[in-house]
Amino acid sequence: MPRLSEYLFSDLSTLKNLSRSDDRYKCRVEDSRRIEEPPEDLKQVQRRISNLLLRIEPPAYLHTPAKKRSPITNAREHLDCQVIVSLDIKQYFPSIRRRKVFDFFFKTMRCSCKVSNLLADLCVFKGRLPTGSPSSGIIAYFSLIEMWEEIHNLTLSNECIFTLYADDLTISGKQIPKDLVSNVKKIIRSYELRLNDKKEKHRRSPSPCEVTGNVIKDGVLKAPNRKHKKRHELHNAMRSKSCSVEEREKLLESHRGIDSYIKSIEGQ
Repeated sequence: MPRLSEYLFSDLSTLKNLSRSDDRYKCRVEDSRRIEEPPEDLKQVQRRISNLLLRIEPPAYLHTPAKKRSPITNAREHLDCQVIVSLDIKQYFPSIRRRKVFDFFFKTMRCSCKVSNLLADLCVFKGRLPTGSPSSGIIAYFSLIEMWEEIHNLTLSNECIFTLYADDLTISGKQIPKDLVSNVKKIIRSYELRLNDKKEKHRRSPSPCEVTGNVIKDGVLKAPNRKHKKRHELHNAMRSKSCSVEEREKLLESHRGIDSYIKSIEGQ
């Protein structure tokens, strides 16, 4: 497997050792979400795997993981639609098991069995995709590419638009046939995945609709009110007399980030 070492900038013995790193992961909980973070040396290899796979031209419906695409580009695809449905896959990364990862490298990428096994071991944690790995996003997409293509073709045949942002699916159109959403759900469940029913949303124009963190109203994309509110709060905090120079610098950095985000959407 000399070519694999060349591609991943690491010798074979190191790669094999890194593939047995389950006990070196650091697990924590952030905002009620479990994060499984690989050690830095393994993370570098996973990042390299991700960068190589991101060179593959993504389909138009994929907005992350994909270069030069974002939650904003995802939402803009649905601006002129009258009906919008949002679905969310529950426990997305942990639901993708090692076998699917192996099959992607072996069947889709046509790697040898040995190479596919090693790559799968480098990318999984305890037999599943870890939530804190830089390669999990692109690996998850490719491991389920047959499912995504099936959903894309189904929505297309119904004259609807489908976009994918990680585990968030958005379907829209002038009208959405009654059985389309139920058939999409059946496809997802056929791949042994579960949907988060609490995050399912159905919106019809002119009601505002939030798509991947951005609001669509009357065919116009806007930043959500919470972003405007946060920008205002940061602005007031910076003007406070009790704010130290160090605190003001941190607040200014946060303000610039939110201000840039809002302007990238609304142009103001």
